[in-house]
Amino acid sequence: MEQEIHGYRYFMVGRFPVKIHLNKRGQYMDAHVPDRDTRGLKRDLKYIDFVMDGQYVTEIDEDQYDTEVEDFLNREPKRF
Repeated sequence: MEQEIHGYRYFMVGRFPVKIHLNKRGQYMDAHVPDRDTRGLKRDLKYIDFVMDGQYVTEIDEDQYDTEVEDFLNREPKRF
């Protein structure tokens, strides 16, 4: 499996901004989502499956992704 990153695609999966890493063939190889605990990004490969499933998924550009990550990190989590 190729490990070198050759690009990114950005998505909203529901309310979660997702950054997908691509290899040189354009195949999905990694995924990162914002993490409120660290205020950074964390690796979470299940989001590749969510993106490929296509439900509640919208592709966005990098600028919108950056805005959505900032909004997500500053938004209070819902309590049940």
